[in-house]
Amino acid sequence: MVKQTNSFFIQILQKARERSNGYGTPWPYNVGFYDGQKITWDCIGLIKSICWTRGKIVDNYDVGTCAAYDPTQGLDDLTEKGILDACSDVSSNFKNIEAGEYLYFEDGGHAGVYIGEGHVIECTLGWGLNGVIQSDIDNAGRSFYKGVQRGRWVKHGKLPFVDYKQLIKVGDIVTINPGACVYGSNIKFAPFIYGIPHTVKQIDGMRAVVSNDTYGVEAVSVDDLTLYEAPKEESKDNIIEAIIALLDKAKELLKGLLSNGKKEERA
Repeated sequence: MVKQTNSFFIQILQKARERSNGYGTPWPYNVGFYDGQKITWDCIGLIKSICWTRGKIVDNYDVGTCAAYDPTQGLDDLTEKGILDACSDVSSNFKNIEAGEYLYFEDGGHAGVYIGEGHVIECTLGWGLNGVIQSDIDNAGRSFYKGVQRGRWVKHGKLPFVDYKQLIKVGDIVTINPGACVYGSNIKFAPFIYGIPHTVKQIDGMRAVVSNDTYGVEAVSVDDLTLYEAPKEESKDNIIEAIIALLDKAKELLKGLLSNGKKEERA
């Protein structure tokens, strides 16, 4: 099984929210059922159907169809609690949550996904709504929609089918991974492009537009980008400390030479 990156998973969740959608149950209406006008999920059906179809379910326009069960993609047909139990690094400390993590609600009958910067994607009937929404979460796990609180999330964890990398955002400085191709093609970039810092200008689904002042604009998959780490510069204090240490060693060496010279004269 090849895991989905958290960037890909989050982009698919956002795409699901942007479609005309609603809350549906039971099966098959809870796993991406399309009725010709809207697509429907329930809270965990959204997560499972994205896993089973590797995100293709959000582009389902075949009337009367839904996501097919496929546990080989990394997730069985589990309940809210069952998915939590399948997660790793489960915690109730929301100060250390990562984008793309599974969220478990206090009543045990609801779930969502943290997408970063205090936001959550969930399929819900809460707040009088019906479908996939973006809500908010604070450091205590409390759930909000447009400032109105409704209960709280009590646990979070890493889903087994998601590869948790640092999330790439517009404005980030990145490098293009060696061997990556131009988005939507098999054409590789010129060798000197790999490793050069680029700025992320736009993200549309998994397509990222990145720019370098010298070499121009490129289109590449978000999964083929890595956050750039500038070479660390030694601070002035560290340089001064190193020079003092070298001088101290030189003094000791000089003392030793002078001492040996005096011994030879006496001899």
